[in-house]
Amino acid sequence: MKVFTTTTLPRYLADARRAFPQIDDLSPSRRSALISLVLQPRRGAEGHEYREQDRKEMRNIRRAARGRREWRVAAQFELMTRLWDPAKERGLIQRRRDEAAL
Repeated sequence: MKVFTTTTLPRYLADARRAFPQIDDLSPSRRSALISLVLQPRRGAEGHEYREQDRKEMRNIRRAARGRREWRVAAQFELMTRLWDPAKERGLIQRRRDEAAL
């Protein structure tokens, strides 16, 4: 746990700040949801690299965060669930839905 909090988490927080410069203006729960997106492995459900169309929600989240339209960020978290097979990745789908509720 110490390695995670002193090494891993700061690295991903820095990545999240680069992707979402307004992240520090958000509530802690919303900030955590965006960090979770950055922590997520960079592979799709089938283990293939994400295709450009699979990154659509991430681009929309970045635009919405830049424009301080947090309600649109939540919608993109929900839409992102299309990327995963519910039979295999129920937990990930539920996590994204929970994050959308933040």
